[in-house]
Formats: sequence, C-alpha cells, structure tokens
Amino acid sequence: MTAAGPLAPDGKTILRSGAWRTETSALVHDPDDHGKEWKLFAYKYFWASNPQENMSVARRYGVIVYRYASDPAGDWSTEQWLFSPAEGYPPPPYQQTVLLHLNRLDPALRDVVTYARPSAVYKDGVLTMTLSAYTDGDIVPDRIIMIASRDHGNSWRYVGTVLQQSDMTVMNSTGHLQGATLLEQDGHVYLAAMPGNALKRGLGTFIF
Repeated sequence: MTAAGPLAPDGKTILRSGAWRTETSALVHDPDDHGKEWKLFAYKYFWASNPQENMSVARRYGVIVYRYASDPAGDWSTEQWLFSPAEGYPPPPYQQTVLLHLNRLDPALRDVVTYARPSAVYKDGVLTMTLSAYTDGDIVPDRIIMIASRDHGNSWRYVGTVLQQSDMTVMNSTGHLQGATLLEQDGHVYLAAMPGNALKRGLGTFIF
C-alpha cells in the first residue's frame, strides 16, 4: 500500500511517498516481568516509491520497535520505537520518539547506521538480543552484535560482536553473512547464522 511519506526534518514537509514496512519480528516469553510477559520486537523502516531512494531512505528511517502483552491472545501495548543507531536516525521530528540510540553503548558501534533483524531469548534472568548491524553503503550486515538486559529490557548493555563478515571465510563459505537468529532447545541457547550470495540469499545455516 502506498502512503504519504515520512516528514522531513522541518516537521511539515512530506518527504516522499512509499510505505512503512515491518519485518523480522521476534517474540520472547519473559515470565518474570509481570504484565509484560510477552515481548515482541521487529525491524520497521520506510520504503520509498522511488527505487533509487529505497535503500538510503530505509537506512535513515529504520528503527527497532517493541510491544508487550501479558497474554499473547489479549491486548498488546502501543508500539514503541525502541532502538536506532544514533541521533538523526531517523531525523527530527522522529528521533525524539526513540528510547535508546544503541551506538551510545560502546565506541565499537560508532560506524553502524542501521540495526535490523532482532532476535531475543530470555534465560536465567537475562533478556539477550542479537541484531544485524549495517555500516554505510552495506547491503548485507557488517556484523551480528549482541546486547543484554538484566531488568527485562528497561536498560541494555553491549555484550560484543558474535559474528562478522570475515567469519564466513573462516567457515569455508563463499557467501556473505545474511543474518542470525537466537534459538533455545532443551535449555541450551544457540545462534543460527545464514550465509548467502548474489544469486541466492540463503545457502543453508550454521549453528553455534
């Protein structure tokens, strides 16, 4: 569906036409957070109608959004714009709606311009999330980072980089790192990473 585009930094001008898109959602059960036991994270961005602007606009207007509920079949909270890289992502008047600029967590994140594909697990009192991190001009993530919260998502700390593009060569893969997902089975947490190339976005899965 085509809609009016986001507001320009003056807060009045309609910047472009296109559509807001939401994808790669992650649902996590946090039984210790009363009233917010179910948490839903997703990547949201604006996709411009002009193909030449698509990627640059999506990078600039991309955020990680969040909703919660006590019962997944019941009422969900209103959407919160949880994470973006830094001030200006997205530009005013939107940036004041973002709760945390992730690049503030550590100097190692200063070159990241987009975070996407959130994945989360809750285990032993810690809410852990991985994110695909893109630097300027990248069409595939530069790395997969991990952040963690010991207070049910009220505050976050940077844990580190768990995978990066150079790891694909070490693992004898001819493709590029496309993304990763946290999984839990039988009490153990795993990271599932997907390589791809110019012809196929998915070339199997590595499990860590």
